Amino acid sequence: MKKRVLAVVIVLVCLGGVACIKTLSTSSVGLPQLAFDNIEALASGESDTYRCYGTGDVDCHGYKVDKMYSDYSLK
Repeated sequence: MKKRVLAVVIVLVCLGGVACIKTLSTSSVGLPQLAFDNIEALASGESDTYRCYGTGDVDCHGYKVDKMYSDYSLK
């Protein structure tokens, strides 16, 4: 009786493992458009357009200024 229960448990564990492997191998991992947009934005670098105002302790491309503004583009 114990051998039969053990055999059934082993068969069920094997079937469960095969089902998990099959599910993981057939699932498609696709990146949504938002992920591609984020990758493109990170790869594009920073813009060189900036404005520096006043005199203070903020570093703006080698100058100490009060405020610095950069232009960003959202497409």
